[in-house]
Amino acid sequence: GFGSALEADAWSPESSPIQTSTAAAVLEEINFDEKAHPLVFGLLEYLDSGKDFQDGRWMNVILSNNGYPHAPWWESGSQSTSHSPYNPSAILAGFALYFAPGNTVLFGRCKAMAREMADAFLQAPALDMHPLMCVRDLIGWIRRANLTSAFPVSAMEEALLGQAARLISSDRDKWGGYACLPSRFINGRNHPLYNELKGLVEKELDFLEATRNDQGVWDISWRWAGYEKAFAISENWWK
Repeated sequence: GFGSALEADAWSPESSPIQTSTAAAVLEEINFDEKAHPLVFGLLEYLDSGKDFQDGRWMNVILSNNGYPHAPWWESGSQSTSHSPYNPSAILAGFALYFAPGNTVLFGRCKAMAREMADAFLQAPALDMHPLMCVRDLIGWIRRANLTSAFPVSAMEEALLGQAARLISSDRDKWGGYACLPSRFINGRNHPLYNELKGLVEKELDFLEATRNDQGVWDISWRWAGYEKAFAISENWWK
């Protein structure tokens, strides 16, 4: 698994589901495809170990977070809206659907978990931004693994696009804070929401150009309490 601030707001060196899902997301972003790579074996071994797995899902926070610099939402016991049954389990299950051999216990467990999450999402698609992004990633892994016949992918994508369109904020004054900008979901001109929200995309591009700081990058919109030196480092990593 992965730890040690790969997700820069939590510095625990222990492997954790959130940090491991961050690694999985990076591998997906770069279209990593080496199924026999030691990095993939290690990640799958962590998922198969049962560590940090509870009530049929991977845990969102782990207790060791409390002993190291961290943002308040990664504190054990935090009730942050980023915590949900989808985050990070949807990402990790999707990763296993693509990389784990189909005859393994892990693959079977993750396929059943992904189906449960798919059904739950279709019954209640009104998710917050981060859980919805996890569902988006799950759909991407399902498509990449050629498993669309085993899941209601078309219905999931329709529900995803509808909820994303509702979440995307059109209020520029809120974009400097914790808001859902168009780029959270619209990643190019071929995205299904691009034509509908093209005006907002252009508005965000203008916003990004106008809000760079003196160093030519963007300030982040959050702060920690109690770990000033560590936060200064993490803040720079995010930038």
